[in-house]
Amino acid sequence: MKPLGFHFRRQAPIKHVIDAAHRDEVWDAFLRGEGSRAMRLWNFEVDRNLPGVMETVVTALGTPTRPA
Repeated sequence: MKPLGFHFRRQAPIKHVIDAAHRDEVWDAFLRGEGSRAMRLWNFEVDRNLPGVMETVVTALGTPTRPA
């Protein structure tokens, strides 16, 4: 995906403490504010259906996000 101008990161620590119950919503809002976003993909999906997962990622990349 790098040749297309996209950058991926594995999970990385952030400077905030996040309550587990609201973690996803808070994390998504934080990422949107930074001009990024998260996709949650199950390991078994990647293992069993990599072409389908890649199609999902490519489709999502076609919709750019902008900082709020």
